[in-house]
Amino acid sequence: MEERRLQTISLLTIAAIMFGVMLKAMSVVLIPLVLAVMFSYLLAPIVDWSVNRFSIPKTLGIGFSLLVSLVLIVIIGLMISSSISVLSEHSDEYEKHIQSLISDGTNRLNDGPIQWLEQYGIELNTAEFKNVLSQVPISKFLGGLTNTLLSFLSNTFLILIFVIYLLEGRNPKQASNPLIAKIEAKIEKYLLIKMVLSLITGVSVGLILWMLDIELAMVFGLLAFILNFIPNVGSIIATLLPLPIILVQPEISLLTIILAVVLPGTIQMVVGNVVEPKLLGDSLELHPITVLMSLIFWGIIWGIAGMLLAAPITAVCKILLESSDITRPIAKLLEGKIVFGEDTSADQQMSKAEIIPEIEPIESEASVEAKS
Repeated sequence: MEERRLQTISLLTIAAIMFGVMLKAMSVVLIPLVLAVMFSYLLAPIVDWSVNRFSIPKTLGIGFSLLVSLVLIVIIGLMISSSISVLSEHSDEYEKHIQSLISDGTNRLNDGPIQWLEQYGIELNTAEFKNVLSQVPISKFLGGLTNTLLSFLSNTFLILIFVIYLLEGRNPKQASNPLIAKIEAKIEKYLLIKMVLSLITGVSVGLILWMLDIELAMVFGLLAFILNFIPNVGSIIATLLPLPIILVQPEISLLTIILAVVLPGTIQMVVGNVVEPKLLGDSLELHPITVLMSLIFWGIIWGIAGMLLAAPITAVCKILLESSDITRPIAKLLEGKIVFGEDTSADQQMSKAEIIPEIEPIESEASVEAKS
């Protein structure tokens, strides 16, 4: 018995490793497909509304929803490309400003901490360090950023093709499987609330940076909107992301730098720690450690796209694991509820009570005669 259990665990481990390798190898197809599935849940209400409101065919409703999406994509693409072109034009000024910051910083280090270290016989070569930092390739960095954004925009058209087929094959009037209906309800609620809160966060961050006269303010607002879909980590990245651009801007005051970090950070903290838990609650029913581990796993497998999709994918996996008695303890573990032994949890006792009805005791013949 013990040998068979060991064999099962070994086979499951090998299958999990092979599954991870398959996900990594097929990421070129799977990432647009999964993004299209999530995107179809956002466009489905628009399709249903246009069909019911204007009594138009379903194909026209899908075309209308895709037209709205394409307009938004074009606007975002033009905004990003114009902002990056402005950065490219001023790249020489940024490089000069970086070199002046490096020289000022190394001079202050030479006058203070480095002299103190040299008294104890510790020598540091600041000239070499300054030479390395002064060769920061701003123009190459901007060119690489432009290529990354263009490749992302090119993938959106592949995603839209998947979305067309998904929306075309969708039939909201047909009753679906209860398990699929539960998964769809979870994803729709999560995406809807997350979309609204991310939009509020992105617009607020963009307006604050624009009022502080920070370059690429709207781009950073867009990045705050996207990164807000990454639980826990995304808000920190979105707050610190504008710092390099803020520091290389010439003639910027210390107060502006502080406000450009503190105000967006406050918005991220209020939305992420106060508003979002009240609206979402425990809709995904995942433990914070589970969310963090899923971010690491899907980030390794699919990169940034995997981190964006980590929470809903893990929630779907949890619902699927709950549907079987064998894998239900794993689902409880993802929820943060560790079950020791059998039938110890209240949920299992409740489920057994619902499945097995109470059986009335059969009275014996003697008791029946006594009653009569």
